[in-house]
Amino acid sequence: MVNTYGSTIRTLVLGFKPFKITWTFAQHIKGGYKTYAGIDIGTPIGTKIYAPEDGVVYRSRPSTSDGAEIICIKHKTCMTEYVHLYKRLVSKDQKVKKNQLIGLTGASGKVTGPHLHFALIKGTVYDNSKRVDPYSYLLVANSQSQEKDTTKLGTKLVPTSPRPRKLHSRPLLGPKLKLKLLNTSFGLIRFYTRHLTLEGIQAELIVAIKLRQVKGITNPNVVVYSFKNG
Repeated sequence: MVNTYGSTIRTLVLGFKPFKITWTFAQHIKGGYKTYAGIDIGTPIGTKIYAPEDGVVYRSRPSTSDGAEIICIKHKTCMTEYVHLYKRLVSKDQKVKKNQLIGLTGASGKVTGPHLHFALIKGTVYDNSKRVDPYSYLLVANSQSQEKDTTKLGTKLVPTSPRPRKLHSRPLLGPKLKLKLLNTSFGLIRFYTRHLTLEGIQAELIVAIKLRQVKGITNPNVVVYSFKNG
């Protein structure tokens, strides 16, 4: 992902769905919006917003200037702000947990179209002069969420583990049979439990090792299996 206008971003804050950056932090600064700077992410109205980490709601109310619905959360070392919402689902002083559903994106206030304005403030005191580019923060939140196989977002489980590697087709010894097998022994065993017992799989693997020795195959990249067509 690249932090530029029009690039795609996937973030835990928006449920890892791909959305376009419609205005960058740098563009806000250059345009004279230093005290409001953040990242604008174009989203359909009603897109779910999730807390990137634990915290306490510092503000949850409409803006006094243009009526935009705003949520601001105080975290351990920073504050995050969400602007132009359609609906706020948390209230002031409420404790929130990471991945908790906190609101829905919208087009409230002065906007040209529906989007989420996401801002990051350094420290735990609301100070517009301490606004920083939140792009890296969003990526860090993503990587932290991927430490577990799944992350609970509201009531929906969203897989966050890396995508499985592509399948490789390799000819097998024995009957004329080709099998697409995953690059993990677990994937191999899981596939074959429909055909053989675990003991049978272990026995076949031992046979395959012996076949390697007999045929003098030393290249570790050459896979030899002798599974029966069961």
